[in-house]
Amino acid sequence: MSTLLWALKFVGHLYALEFIGGPLDGYKQVVTCPLEDVAQQIVVPINANVMRRLRGRPTGEAEGATSAAAYALSVRGTRCHYRYLGPLSAEEAELDGWAG
Repeated sequence: MSTLLWALKFVGHLYALEFIGGPLDGYKQVVTCPLEDVAQQIVVPINANVMRRLRGRPTGEAEGATSAAAYALSVRGTRCHYRYLGPLSAEEAELDGWAG
């Protein structure tokens, strides 16, 4: 058994959070913590490098966020996802100093 599979079995919590809507639409993130520890709302910084990473492309020089995407957690039984709430400007999201 691989170390990762052993760790997931040991933790006992495995969720695939899918992003619905917005710039991260269709992206899936595996989470291995109890669902009650998953943030109810998140703000994701967005720039050209983030979009390149999501498409599996090489990134360029680190740059500041051009905008942000707000998401809210939705749980239905064993299915959970982040639903897009809408865009924010980098200033609204207070992303000064963030670079990625």
